[in-house]
Amino acid sequence: MNRHGKVTFIWENDLFISTVEGPFNELGLAYHSSEIKKSVISKGFKQWRRIEVWDEESIASPDTLVIGKELYEWCKNHGCILEAVVLSNSIQEHIVKGIFKSNIEVFYSLTEAKQWMLLEVEKSLELN
Repeated sequence: MNRHGKVTFIWENDLFISTVEGPFNELGLAYHSSEIKKSVISKGFKQWRRIEVWDEESIASPDTLVIGKELYEWCKNHGCILEAVVLSNSIQEHIVKGIFKSNIEVFYSLTEAKQWMLLEVEKSLELN
């Protein structure tokens, strides 16, 4: 079986931005999940933020989505304090909201997701 789906990522200080392309199978998502974990561990941040940007073809089977939920939980347990996903269509939004409930913010623009994160960070600093 071949891997399906592609993830590329960059760090902007403590903000991890991943670009998700194409439909995924279990092998593809497991591979990229492992790469993401390695990158997070190598940075050593106590707290960090994450944005995923999905292209219009990004989708996965229910079995594959289990790996995505596990990655989300792993990120939360390893210092991710804010997480957003930038989607391309309402089908993706239905999937994300069904799996992650209200624990992840949904946007249709990377700019809006970044603005939301900045506001949340500012609110957090005001409370401390």
